[in-house]
Amino acid sequence: MVEAHYPNAVTKRRSRPPIPKEHGAWVILYIPMLIGFSLAGKKAPLLWFALFVMVTCIFLAREAVVTRLKKRREERNTFWIALYLSLLLLSAIPILMANPQPLLPIGGVGVVAFLLHARLQMLPANRFPQRRVWSEWLGTAALTLTAPAAYTLVTGTLERVAWSLWMWCTLYFLGGIFYVEMWIKAAKRKNEKVEVVRRESAQANLLYHLS
Repeated sequence: MVEAHYPNAVTKRRSRPPIPKEHGAWVILYIPMLIGFSLAGKKAPLLWFALFVMVTCIFLAREAVVTRLKKRREERNTFWIALYLSLLLLSAIPILMANPQPLLPIGGVGVVAFLLHARLQMLPANRFPQRRVWSEWLGTAALTLTAPAAYTLVTGTLERVAWSLWMWCTLYFLGGIFYVEMWIKAAKRKNEKVEVVRRESAQANLLYHLS
């Protein structure tokens, strides 16, 4: 009945793709990739564009798959998942024509991280209160894989530098998570004494950055 009276509104609602709401995740996805490209020291615009499209489609497909697993907006997610995977396959052609073999270990780590992250998203928040934090940590480690992927794709070899880039990018962005968590904890305890809240909320953030 609703669709019969408001066809345009329903069509418009269903036409919107599932997009991750974590705005900071886009920064974590693209900045390490730019760092990897810049440190590779070679100009390869076709490979740059191909990897950019590929990681974007993977990121969007992850959101669509997780949303589908949660049984929300099922009527439209099938279309978007198919579209993202199609674009992903097209973007993979230039990469496959280059030297994709060194990327396989990085891709394997990414698949494991994706499966673990999807599993965490399925856990009930009331039974697993730390689910969101663990999910953010794992998601950060997965997103920063774009740094070694970009470096390896352009250079054609999987070197120690690539894994070092992953490590440093992950550590850097994890620091941001601890900082945000500090303010979230402080906001939840705004009715308590200011000195106690500041000290206890900042403990994890200070320990992480001091270590």
